Amino acid sequence: MASPFFKGMMNMSEKKTIILEGAMELFSKKGFNQTSMQEIADHLGIAKGSIYHYFKSKDQILLEIIWHYYEVISTKMKIIEEDPALTERQKFFEQLRLSLSVFVENREFILVNMKETFQFKTDIEAIFHRMRKEIMHWLELKLLSVYGEKARPYVYDLVVSLKGFAHEYMSLIFLDQIQVDITRLTHHLLTQCDVLVEGYMKNENPLLVKEMFQKNTFPLDEVERIIQQLESNCKENEMVLEILPIFEQEWKKWKVHQTNKSKIILKSLFLHLMNELNEQEKEVNELKRMLDDVL
Repeated sequence: MASPFFKGMMNMSEKKTIILEGAMELFSKKGFNQTSMQEIADHLGIAKGSIYHYFKSKDQILLEIIWHYYEVISTKMKIIEEDPALTERQKFFEQLRLSLSVFVENREFILVNMKETFQFKTDIEAIFHRMRKEIMHWLELKLLSVYGEKARPYVYDLVVSLKGFAHEYMSLIFLDQIQVDITRLTHHLLTQCDVLVEGYMKNENPLLVKEMFQKNTFPLDEVERIIQQLESNCKENEMVLEILPIFEQEWKKWKVHQTNKSKIILKSLFLHLMNELNEQEKEVNELKRMLDDVL
């Protein structure tokens, strides 16, 4: 099952793309634990050493598969978000439908691998953990954009409820093989949100509050947003404009691999930025808080 999600990825070489597609096919048929690096090489008709040239381990292959899916979906989400013809509710509907569709389209991979007990290394666990928090944060923002301030006291209860509903419907589709139209399911989930918002407003005491979610709640792409903002605000500072692209490149590397080398480079680059950005105190403090949270 070669995945169209890897087609046209400009930041990947053709050979690397082929390896990811081949690994995805085998993981979908046999499962991650039951697939060896040698089997991936045999499946692709290449030497195992060629795979190790691009990936140091099978864990890293899986991490890159997951991360590229995530990046492609995020790009599609952004296109929907920036469509001026759509209302906030329509944007949320299209984004939610996209998310559900991707799960269903990759049913084989998920079904085979969800039965396994994964013994992941810390870097993969960290990516899953941060992706989960990004999704939570995104849902919070989208629900507030659709329902406004009246939903703010109950937004965390809404997020958890919506995730719970979606998870159970996906379980029925995957495990019980119930046929459900994704467009209808998306409409149904949003209707349930309408009901929940009205119901929660009658309850004066939300169960979940912001303080419970304070630590490490920012999405990873917030760092890139600040970098873009600094580039826009510091067009006259040549040193800053030279540092920021390198900083962004190392940040993207760290998000995927989380190596000590990238961490050291990021901290060093940030110190240089602090010396140059005297007039951007707000952005610098925000960036420092985020980096302190994760590095």
